[in-house]
Amino acid sequence: MYQYILLAIDGSAHAERAASVGIELARALGARVLAFHAAPPYASLSYLIEVLGTPQRDYDLAMSEHAERYLASIAQAADVVGVSFASEYRYASQPYEAIIDMAKARGCDLIVMGARGRHGVSHHLLGSVTHRVLLHGHLPVLVCP
Repeated sequence: MYQYILLAIDGSAHAERAASVGIELARALGARVLAFHAAPPYASLSYLIEVLGTPQRDYDLAMSEHAERYLASIAQAADVVGVSFASEYRYASQPYEAIIDMAKARGCDLIVMGARGRHGVSHHLLGSVTHRVLLHGHLPVLVCP
């Protein structure tokens, strides 16, 4: 069935629950997992950074620390149940594209992600990352509440 599962991680409780489901599925199938986190690039936050005054190196360090923390917790969960694990993060102005591209580049055959999305008007106008992966991707996607 599935041999290489991409776990889309954003640090939310929904993503952590989805990662747990993905790891358990990988354990049951004897599959490998790739945890992936897409962080917003510094340039996409430039208007906010002008207000906050955060230099790019500070931003990069903070994003790196967040990504490593998210991915380390997933690595630990995979290690406990003996699932082969890899992780990666990158900056992406469109996280859904980065998720789809990473799954394709690494040869993943399933994407597991949380159902968490934007709420209210922004959700209806922009759509959630999960929704966009479902619309634009060509791989099966397991969406976990």
